[in-house]
Amino acid sequence: MADKYKVYADFGRSVMNFSKQFNMQMKCRLAEYDLNTAEGVVLLCLYEADGITQEAMLNEIHYDKSVLARTLQSLEKKQFVERRENPDDGRSSLVYLTDRAEAFRKVMRDMLKDWSSKAFTGIKTEDIESCQRNIELMIDNAKK
Repeated sequence: MADKYKVYADFGRSVMNFSKQFNMQMKCRLAEYDLNTAEGVVLLCLYEADGITQEAMLNEIHYDKSVLARTLQSLEKKQFVERRENPDDGRSSLVYLTDRAEAFRKVMRDMLKDWSSKAFTGIKTEDIESCQRNIELMIDNAKK
């Protein structure tokens, strides 16, 4: 049996490499629309939950506060998002998708479909789901 720490290290490198491949693919595809990867991730987050606070977004995508603030400013400038005052808390704002972002939703979905069909070729859905559960467990363990 292989040394378990080598297995852990190999797994970690593989996860990092997969992430890098995804980021490179998305960077190239998003650049065609004058967007960067961070902006794409924020849009994906808002496609899942439109009208959320920056704090809620930080909990979801785990960016640094300053990175998220700059990314939102850029998306506002490009007219993909708008901030509105939070009626429940005047100290915060809610971030909403604009019509331009909604029109871009299908493009983004097609990009992700292309990536997924390429990256997950030959892998059963249940194996992908099992891997996702295990990665989430590892993330939870690492936070302890």
